[in-house]
Amino acid sequence: MASTAIVFGVVEYNAREAAIEKLHRKVDEIVAIQSAVLSESMWNVADEQIELILASLMIDPDVLGAVVYDEEGNPVTSVGAVGKFEGALFRTSGDIMYAHRGGRETVGRLEVALTDSRIESELRSRLLISAALAALLLLSLIASALIGNRRTIGIPLERLLAAINNSRETGRRVPVDWSSRDEIGEVVTAFNQLQARQESYEKELRDARDQLERRVEERTRELADQTLAMERLSNQLAKFLPPQVYDKVFAGETGARVAAARKKLTVFFSDIAGFTETADRLESEALIELVNHYLTEMSRIALRYGATIDKYMGDGIMIFFGDPDTRGESSDALACVKMALEMRERMQTLGEQWRESGVERPLKVRMGIHTGYCTVGNFGSDDRMDYRTIAGAANNPPRPES
Repeated sequence: MASTAIVFGVVEYNAREAAIEKLHRKVDEIVAIQSAVLSESMWNVADEQIELILASLMIDPDVLGAVVYDEEGNPVTSVGAVGKFEGALFRTSGDIMYAHRGGRETVGRLEVALTDSRIESELRSRLLISAALAALLLLSLIASALIGNRRTIGIPLERLLAAINNSRETGRRVPVDWSSRDEIGEVVTAFNQLQARQESYEKELRDARDQLERRVEERTRELADQTLAMERLSNQLAKFLPPQVYDKVFAGETGARVAAARKKLTVFFSDIAGFTETADRLESEALIELVNHYLTEMSRIALRYGATIDKYMGDGIMIFFGDPDTRGESSDALACVKMALEMRERMQTLGEQWRESGVERPLKVRMGIHTGYCTVGNFGSDDRMDYRTIAGAANNPPRPES
């Protein structure tokens, strides 16, 4: 019996050391994996998503708690028994890195601690099994002398071992069908109770996991709906900004701040000759439709040549080339001239359509082009600003000609 106790002691020591090493590896793996999972949410400051991710960690019975800190070391959110971290044996942390613009930026830190209760629980289980095995050994010695007591000892042990093997091989926990008032009966009763508690615990875990998955799915749908709404709003806002400026702002290449620079631009002005007289003859609805149709057609041509639309002034349009994108002064000027020629050709087609719609006198567009230095950028206040040009060529436009 002494040698058996020594063997059990050595086995228990090795098992405990292996369990400790396993938990050390586990906490490192949890921090590495969850840091990658949290990076997107930390970058987008999605607090609810961060809380859901941390809550999912608590499904694991080994997790004591977890804390997420921002890049300045301030706690963002936490779960579990964070107050017990100081005495935790299995505790580690790691930086949360986010891949951005070809590099990786630190957006926070994740700290996780595991409880050693499972080691103690496994120790108790192993001691129980060891005790059972010791009892089996002792009983086997007695059984060898008392063969007639096989029913009292052999049958319940066979059923107990069968239940253990069945649980290990199939994962199904079936209670041992045995009842007696001796030590074997107590062992079987304890085993059945342990099986029942384990089954109940696993069912709670499955229910919690299913509930968490449903919450994640619901939140994902909500985020998708919010993203779609933001995209729709963004598409609406894009109509109030030049496409070049809109693209740079939403790409993060330029900020919404008051700033300007002096640049050499090619400026284009146009309006409809005799528009006031034509406007007086038309009903307001027809006038609005005509002006919007004209401005839409001219704007499409301008954008196709890479122009920046500065403003609409009734029937007039002010357009410039050279900012925020430029292909060079000569290329910008040439593109402006080509644009003006295409606008003139398009006006001939539009004039025929308008005459068929009741506009008696043909509409003619006057155009002017000038290249010179202007101040261009965001003008206004910190709360409201316009992207436009002032001074220079913008204040000294050429006289538009038909």
